[in-house]
Amino acid sequence: MPKRKPWDVPIVKFGKNGDFFVNFSGKKIYLGREEKEARKNYIQFLRTLDDSGTSDPPSDRDGKKRHVQVQELILDCLRKYETHPKYQKIKRAMQALRKIYGKAEADEFGRVKFQAVRKSLVEEQLAGSYVNELMRFVIWCFELGVENEKIPEGIPAALRAVRPLKRGEAKVNPPRMNAKDEDVLKALPFFSKTIRDMVVIQRLSGMRPSELFRLRPCDIEKDGEVWIYTPQKAKSDRFGKKRFVGLGKVEQKILAERIRKVRNDEPVFQPIHAVMERYGKRKLDGRSVRQLRKMYTKDSYRRAVKRGLERAERQGVKIQYWTPYQLRHSAATELSIQLGREAVGVMLGHASANVTAGYDHSDREKVRRLTAKRDAEAGGSLVKWEG
Repeated sequence: MPKRKPWDVPIVKFGKNGDFFVNFSGKKIYLGREEKEARKNYIQFLRTLDDSGTSDPPSDRDGKKRHVQVQELILDCLRKYETHPKYQKIKRAMQALRKIYGKAEADEFGRVKFQAVRKSLVEEQLAGSYVNELMRFVIWCFELGVENEKIPEGIPAALRAVRPLKRGEAKVNPPRMNAKDEDVLKALPFFSKTIRDMVVIQRLSGMRPSELFRLRPCDIEKDGEVWIYTPQKAKSDRFGKKRFVGLGKVEQKILAERIRKVRNDEPVFQPIHAVMERYGKRKLDGRSVRQLRKMYTKDSYRRAVKRGLERAERQGVKIQYWTPYQLRHSAATELSIQLGREAVGVMLGHASANVTAGYDHSDREKVRRLTAKRDAEAGGSLVKWEG
């Protein structure tokens, strides 16, 4: 193959599959499907051409081409997004990528390999929407590789050209249903007091499980008819929006008793409390105490709820299984009926990417007012949650 001259500029071509691309050094470099995107990527590509007419990955000091493996990009990605709210999902995507192509050359990763990673996730019976989300993080990984000048610029554009999974091409999870109050009430006697209190507070307040685990006395404002809980860390933080949780009469009654048992900066709900309530001090030998975490996780909370439901079933109680996340869904449904859809967004801390209100004190007062209204609307029906 004759050596390419410095002025021999690659020509953009349009493929049968609808992609713009250029042939360069014996390789196809994809520029994307949209004309505007392709033009932008083409200009960026031309800027990378040196005087010898090459656009190769980084070289070592001796001038030899350095082969960058996919696992190097994965490591960069995990470091970059270590504090990202979706880090666990990003990590899950990187695990799937590394398992198949960790030692492959990054500049040879294309759409066929991308689809092979996706197929492996589909075969794990993961929901299609979840798989599509994980594959977006795979693209992030290669975009970061371009940003760090480790791979050619056309790779992310080629990966974005892969059509996402459509409904029916992978597992479809059923829509999340409410946890029926009758089933929740039937299960309460079979939980430890700690889990029982957590379930009731989550059902009434609609807070996320993670917000429930992190609840500390120092995070609660106790002035006024309604207490306000401001989580130290919340999902909406990345949108620059504070989260406020209103705590009504029943929640206050439960918490007033529990916050006396912990330090001001400790989680109100701890696994060790549940163990002591169920088994007494005889269970707390030295090894058991060391193994218990200071705070619940979504998995330990879910397992505790499941064990309680199984105990109820063994005792002959007919009960429909439910999960902690369904409690939040139930609270949202009830609040929507009582207070309207807009109130649900305020009470449950929904936020969108265009929120720039920052530390909005008006939200705190809205939550306080709506929680008081919720208690007033519920009236006598709150008695069933008071145990």
